[in-house]
Amino acid sequence: MNKITVKINKIKWLIEFISTDDARLEDSMGITHNVHRIIYVDKSLKEPDLTNTITHELSHAYMWEYGFYQVEFNHEVVCDFIGIYGRQIVEMTKFIINKLNDGTH
Repeated sequence: MNKITVKINKIKWLIEFISTDDARLEDSMGITHNVHRIIYVDKSLKEPDLTNTITHELSHAYMWEYGFYQVEFNHEVVCDFIGIYGRQIVEMTKFIINKLNDGTH
């Protein structure tokens, strides 16, 4: 099983790549459990679904760790979130993909 640990706002998160039929995926390509700080991703995904799913799930984690779950979303809030954290999320996604590709996880 592939696992990668990252830090979001100085908090450790585990990203675990699991089987498509694993019940923890809840029939999704990925799922984020904020309370347990774990992200599950379908390990059979290929590009571009893999990158899109990791970016999507990391966005949930960033929203949680930076308090955006307490905010009513509108266009300005979405744009602020992307402006502040978008590059970090994309860079973290690249880091994770590189780890998967080079086998250092």
